[in-house]
Order: sequence, then structure tokens, then C-alpha cells
Amino acid sequence: MNEQQRSSSLILGAALVIAAFVFGMFFYLSRAQDRTIRTTGLATQSIESDVIKWRITLTRTAAASAMRTGYTQVKEDLQSLLHQLEQAGVKREDINIQPVNPQAVYSGTGVISNYQIQQQPLFIASSNVGAVETVALNPASIVERGGILQFSSIEYFSTRLPELKRALLGEATDDAKRRAEGIAQVSGLKVGRLMSARAGVFQITEPYSAEVGGMGMYNTSTKKKDVSVTVNAVYEVQ
Repeated sequence: MNEQQRSSSLILGAALVIAAFVFGMFFYLSRAQDRTIRTTGLATQSIESDVIKWRITLTRTAAASAMRTGYTQVKEDLQSLLHQLEQAGVKREDINIQPVNPQAVYSGTGVISNYQIQQQPLFIASSNVGAVETVALNPASIVERGGILQFSSIEYFSTRLPELKRALLGEATDDAKRRAEGIAQVSGLKVGRLMSARAGVFQITEPYSAEVGGMGMYNTSTKKKDVSVTVNAVYEVQ
């Protein structure tokens, strides 16, 4: 065998060894992936909101000849409401006031019959949830004065969500492992390392709700909420 043939044989031999090694590793990894357990862990916690948002529009009806009176009445209604909020303990900086806006109301013949003088949405965002609720849920003082409350709505939020989400992800992962251990125990196996984990979206719903959304949910209509998340985990088994 000449030098060129010897070199070719060595190269071919090395290629066969490498090919066998690569095939062996691929076979091993493919078999190792079969020895896994996939589970879904769940974590849920109930919370109570610590921030409230209240939007409200104050309205007075005034004839075209009595616009000035209408503006004065709306201003007085606003001052009365601000006084109630401050008396209840709401800070002035938590209240955002928009300009007054007149809206023409037309009769069936297309003639302006009167105007709706609207104090455009007052926006109150406060951590004093109880104080805002006290005023928002008892609007009698404005109504008794002849004012109209329109588009009044309350929303509830929580400032604790970022830290709560981190804690729930850990709890859901622990739950996934406990489920995997339960499955493995039946087969006489042991759960090994965590190979992968994927978190689902957070569902923030009203208490005792079964409603979920593919993109997650954030219910703002109730003060108390349930926050939940799932984690899909893959564990190696031994």
C-alpha cells in the first residue's frame, strides 16, 4: 500500500468513527427525550385591590337662553362633589378635571331645543378605595340638587401584581413537579432535572370565575380578584 492509499484509509476510518459517534449521540439523545414527563402546574391566589378608578360626568340641562345658568349649576355641582371627596379623605391631586362641554339637543324638527352642559369626565385614581366608594356609591347629594350623573364607572386595580406574578410562577412550577413525581411514582421512576418550562398567560378574574382568555384576562370590575397562572414543564425521569 503506497502513502496515498494509506492516507485515504486513515481519513475513511476517521470519518466512520465520527459518523458512528454522531449517530450514537443522536440515538442516545432521542432515547433520553423519551424518558420525560410533561405536566402542567397551577397556582392561584386571591387578592383585594388597593387602587380605585372612578370616572364620572356631571350634566345639567339648560335652555339656549339659560346657558349661563347651566354653566353655573354644573360648576356648583362640581364644587359639591370635590368637597365630598375631600371630606371623605381623597387627596386633591388624585382628582383630574376636564373642561365643561355643551352638547346641543335637537327636536324632531331639527331645531335646538336645549343644551346638555357636561362637566367632562372627572377622573379619580386613588389608593383610598373606601373613600372613593363612599362618594361614588352614594350620589344622592348631586341628584337632590337637580344634577345628573352620567357614565359613572368604577374600576379596581392592584399595585402588588408584579411581585405576585413572580411568586405564582414559582408556585406553579413546584406544583408541576409534584404532579410529575406522582406520575413517576406509579411507574417506579424518579423525577430528575427540569428540562424545560413554559409559563402560560395570567388570568385575573372575579372570584370563583371559570372564564379564561387565550391572551390572558384582567378583570377590573370587582375589588376582590383571583390571580392564576399555569406552567407547562418537562422533567427527566430516571
